[in-house]
Amino acid sequence: MKIFQIILCLVIGAVAQWRIVDSTSATCRIPAKSYISIMVNSNTGKVTIPEMVPARVLTEKAKQAIIRSPRWLSVAIEDRFASLSTALQDTFSQIILDTHDPLTDEVAFTIAHLPVEVLTSKSFSKEIIRENAEGVYRADSILEYVEILDSGNVHNGGDYYSTTQYRVLNAGKEELHTLPRIIYYWYVVFPKLQGELPAYINPNDPNPTTPANGKFWRSYFWSHKESNCCALKDTMKGLKYLWANKINNPADNGALGRLSQWCNVIMPWGGGYPQNRWPQPVYIYNQHCGTCSEHGWFANAAGRTALIPVTLSKASRNDHKWNEFYDEGWIDWEPINGWIDRMEEPSHANDYWADPAKPPLNGCFN
Repeated sequence: MKIFQIILCLVIGAVAQWRIVDSTSATCRIPAKSYISIMVNSNTGKVTIPEMVPARVLTEKAKQAIIRSPRWLSVAIEDRFASLSTALQDTFSQIILDTHDPLTDEVAFTIAHLPVEVLTSKSFSKEIIRENAEGVYRADSILEYVEILDSGNVHNGGDYYSTTQYRVLNAGKEELHTLPRIIYYWYVVFPKLQGELPAYINPNDPNPTTPANGKFWRSYFWSHKESNCCALKDTMKGLKYLWANKINNPADNGALGRLSQWCNVIMPWGGGYPQNRWPQPVYIYNQHCGTCSEHGWFANAAGRTALIPVTLSKASRNDHKWNEFYDEGWIDWEPINGWIDRMEEPSHANDYWADPAKPPLNGCFN
């Protein structure tokens, strides 16, 4: 929703004092590639809005879903529904209406923030929305270094929300770190990692397929077992701390160190590129090869599956990608190199960027 207030003023007197001549205001939604018109009559000094962009009418089911969702999500989810056809409004509203505690806020956030291009894609399977949220709480029931904290519930309504709390070992002392809830929803819960379509993927084919023929990365990473490595659910079991604040040392460094070691077993360096360089974690998992792009996409999915807030950073000019995890701030993490919080270690702080064969780091994004 955008709220506009248009004020027309005239300059009068020798000292250039301002006097309000007319004002008007309007509340409307402006769809992408659309506009709002404003007319100023120079003779009368009147300001009018002759053309308003009609807001798409919300269905009754969409209105019910907005009421059921957390209040802090109401504007975002209303805006998302207004971008969909009435049929799709009802489809995604029904998912919210059918979801119960403790999954409702995670499901509502996902629907509110997945791009319209995803929700309207014929290759997108709506089953992913609920499966993704279920996977978050499934991991919470097993992992010891993290706990989901639910504040309020759908029954009482209002601004209910969830986040995660982690045990961290810092200088030998145990600390509890609670994740800001916006980091939790975007970097633990959200099913879209980077440029990929969240989809069911056959391990041998990066193209989206049906739930019967493919796997979603959060479920696949959690339970899939390789001959030389345990499934992630077994690998991360029994770990008490998110990490022990050991720099560039995966050994005995909590969940983050264990996950670094697991990633290196599944994705050893070398072996060339996958046949298709698509950012689909299930396909990459099965290919077991790639450079920083594939390793970054893979670790991003692995971290979120293990309820560790992870993102992927990219420096285009340097042709490099690396991951970062969140613990009271973003910290760099490159499993393939054994790097954890590398920039805090003087001997490693500038080794990559100081390489004369590479241009200096001018900027990065995630």
